[in-house]
Amino acid sequence: MNKTITFFSIVIAITIKSAAQEIKIGQQCPDIEIQNASNFSSPSLKFSQFKDKLIILDFWSTGCKPCIAAFPKIDSMQKKFKSNVQFILVSEEKEEKINNFFATRKKIYKPGVPFITGDSVLTKLFPHVGVPHYVWIEASSGIVVAIPEYYNFNEENILQFLATGKTNLQEKVRHRTNDVDVRYLSQLSDSAFSRINYYSYIIPAVDTITPSFRQLKKMNGSAIPNKIHCNGASIKSLYMVAFTEDHKIDYTEEEVILEVKDPSRYEYPKDKKLWDTWEKDNAYLYDLLVPPAKASQLYKIMRQDLDMIFNVDTRIEKRKMKCWVLTRISDIDKLGSRGDRNGVAFRKAPEDSLWCFWNRPAWFLPLKLKEILHFHKFKSPFHDATGYTGNIDICINANHLDSLDIELLRKDLHKYDLDLVEKEWEHEVIVIREKNKEVSIRK
Repeated sequence: MNKTITFFSIVIAITIKSAAQEIKIGQQCPDIEIQNASNFSSPSLKFSQFKDKLIILDFWSTGCKPCIAAFPKIDSMQKKFKSNVQFILVSEEKEEKINNFFATRKKIYKPGVPFITGDSVLTKLFPHVGVPHYVWIEASSGIVVAIPEYYNFNEENILQFLATGKTNLQEKVRHRTNDVDVRYLSQLSDSAFSRINYYSYIIPAVDTITPSFRQLKKMNGSAIPNKIHCNGASIKSLYMVAFTEDHKIDYTEEEVILEVKDPSRYEYPKDKKLWDTWEKDNAYLYDLLVPPAKASQLYKIMRQDLDMIFNVDTRIEKRKMKCWVLTRISDIDKLGSRGDRNGVAFRKAPEDSLWCFWNRPAWFLPLKLKEILHFHKFKSPFHDATGYTGNIDICINANHLDSLDIELLRKDLHKYDLDLVEKEWEHEVIVIREKNKEVSIRK
């Protein structure tokens, strides 16, 4: 049979039985009529319309940066496989919110594919934790043929299905829990668990628990977070968390130096096709709870744990390297907060949108710029050389952040006598050095 793929990222508002059962790989999806379709020839669509195509549902949200980053890729593949592939974007968010999202972010690429908005039904048929989430359906039979991890969405895997009618993609774990306390291991009763005020453990990553880079909680009356949890983490990413202090410093992978025999044990492979295999042997779940009186030492205790468990010595050192450097271009203070309003806002203007924050600590700005640069794959480390410590007021054109037009962003910063340049700089990095004896927690 002539195989064709339909990539569905659909947001829908339709009515079917509230008791809809979850559909799994190998099961048939009902040929339901999906309402609230836009960017399509009609306001509704049915799976059977796509005949021999393979339908791939791509669930997304406006707050999902990886989803949005994939839009140009989806549009390109739609054009390339126009006879075989149909991409459709699915979101639970209302049409008004989706339309406003694109209207106020003019530099974000909107793919030329059908959109479905206000979904409640497909989410029940294909329950998931987090987006992007993909479901592949063969339209001619309605059979679900794959529910892959997001990193397996690529042209190579689509071409393989078109050629063979089969996939060898590992199924994404869809039923996860956020119940990540020590009861997972010991099955303690609630009353016994409530009396615990300290524990620490690390085990191989657990695929039935939601992956988490860093999850913080306040427990037992603590005024600040005294519990930290990571799952699906590499050794490198665990240290990136452990050297973070309340998000004032967020280290990226480029700011972690591995002085070890086998770096592949410490970080995810660059080839995402290897992730499924790599995670089985090298990803971890780490959980730590400290008494409220020790909450300020949470990250220090985590670093001590990791050094002991992995038998390494870690420290902060200065290395000269190419960095994005935020500097002041005059001694005139154009940042100081007036103190007449507080908070962060995304404000609409007649022709653009402004990202503003008022009366916020000075480290908010470099943290935001570092996040944006890293998201747009400007991988050089970020260094704040302003020396500014007071609270500040600042507004930046949000379109310049969305598209990361460096020159336009610099013009925004110049209004505050700031500049952003890439150059050699002495920068603090995390250095991980192995000790002589190798240790493994895996059996």
